[in-house]
Amino acid sequence: GQFSSTKVFEINQEPFNSAGFVQYQVSRVDSLSHEILINGQPLPGVDVHHTGHDTDNLVQTHTDVIPASFFKKGQNTIQFQRKGGDNFLIHHVIVHWRELDPS
Repeated sequence: GQFSSTKVFEINQEPFNSAGFVQYQVSRVDSLSHEILINGQPLPGVDVHHTGHDTDNLVQTHTDVIPASFFKKGQNTIQFQRKGGDNFLIHHVIVHWRELDPS
């Protein structure tokens, strides 16, 4: 399909007003037009970076900034959108954010 499955992550407290980031491992990426969506909003700039198909660089790790305004308390989602002709693979994804201490 054109979209990966949607994954949910929970933010238990009010998100801190600072950017977060996503780290991801991908392979077989030829196009720079793919998007990463947080709560349905595409991240600014180039999201999924070119990796090529060489065996020496099969899996690459990249980081992208998530604007603070994209986060909300409660359930949040992340999803990849394919916008090119390649069939890239998503290996691992980690989302980082800060939330306010309730005390």
